Amino acid sequence: MAPPAAQIRHDDQKTQGGKFEREPTYKADYKKWDMSGRPGPYVRKDEWVQPIARFEGETTMNHDYRPKFVREREQYKAPGVPFDGVTTFKRDYRGPIGELTKSFKPDNQAFSSGQPLEDLTTNRKDYIKHAQPPRQSIKPQEASKLSDAPFADNTGYRQSYQPHILGPKFVREREQYKAPGVPFEGVTTFKRDYRGTIGELTKSFKPDNEAFSSGQPLEDLTTNRKDYIKYPASKPYVHVHEGYKKPEGDMFMQTTHKSTYRQLPWARNAMIRPTDAGKVSNGPFDGTTNYAQNYKQWQVRRVEQPAREGYHPNNAPFEGMSTQKAHFIPQGMVENRSFKPDNTAFQSYANIM
Repeated sequence: MAPPAAQIRHDDQKTQGGKFEREPTYKADYKKWDMSGRPGPYVRKDEWVQPIARFEGETTMNHDYRPKFVREREQYKAPGVPFDGVTTFKRDYRGPIGELTKSFKPDNQAFSSGQPLEDLTTNRKDYIKHAQPPRQSIKPQEASKLSDAPFADNTGYRQSYQPHILGPKFVREREQYKAPGVPFEGVTTFKRDYRGTIGELTKSFKPDNEAFSSGQPLEDLTTNRKDYIKYPASKPYVHVHEGYKKPEGDMFMQTTHKSTYRQLPWARNAMIRPTDAGKVSNGPFDGTTNYAQNYKQWQVRRVEQPAREGYHPNNAPFEGMSTQKAHFIPQGMVENRSFKPDNTAFQSYANIM
C-alpha cells in the first residue's frame, strides 16, 4: 500500500519566502538509456577511384542507329549563266484588255518665279476694316450717392400714432392653501390587501463566489509518476547524405562541336539607302500660289440693317376702365373642408369618480 500523499515530501523542501534550489521532476526521475548497441546509418567504406582509360564515346545511339542517306536535289540552273529562253509571262501575256482609264488629274508641275516670297497674306491684302462705334455699357452704376440734406427721421408711425391712456391691469388674487382638518391615514391598497408570501421561499442553487482555500500541503505525485509505463524504444533512423567531393584531375574539354565544326566565310548584308535622301535644295523658295494668281475679288455689298425707332412710353395717366374690371364676374367660393385631425387637448367637465 502506498503512503498517503501528505507524507511524500522531499527533505530539502523549504517554506515560502526562501529560494527554490531543488531539482525539477525531469532531472530527478529521468534515466538515461544506453544507445551504444544501436546500428548506425550505412556508410560506404570503399572510395570511388577515377578510371585511367579514356572515354571512347560509344553510346547506344551510336551503336544501334542506322542513318538513312537522302539524295540531294539536283540543280538544273548552272550558276553564273544567263537565261536565254522565253518565259511563260512573255509567251502568254496579251496586254491590257480595253482602253486605259483617262486621268482627269491636273498636271500641277512645280515652277519657280525667281522672286522672293512677300510677307503679304490674303488677310492683310484683302481685309476691309469697318469702323465700329464704341458700345455703351448698360451696367448700372452701383456707386453710392451722398446728399448734403439732413436725414429726415419723421416716419408715418410718429405722425399718426395717438397714445391712449390705459388703466392698471386687473390681477386676480390666488387662494392660499388650507390644510385639511382630518389627518391622513396613509393606508394604501397594497397595505390593506397584502397578506404576505404564500408557501416557502425558493431555494437558490447559485454557488458562492468565495475563493477555495485548503490547509493541506501540495501533492507532488503526478499522473506521470503514478501510471507511466516505460516501453523499450529506439530513435528513428535519419539518413545522413554524404558531402560533395570534388573529382580529381582536369575536365576533358574536347567536345564534338570543337572537333567537327567548320566555320564558313560569310559577310554582312549591305545597307541599301536612297542616294537622294537627306539632301537640301539651295534654290530660293517660290511662294507664288494658284490662289494668289487666279483669285478674283468680287464687290460684295454689305447688308444694311433697318433702323428701329426707340420706344416712347405715354406719360399721361390711364383714365379708362380695364378689361378685367369690365368683364370680371365674381363667383362665390366655398372653402375646402379640412380633414386634418385636431391635436388640441381634450377637456372634459365631468366629475371625477
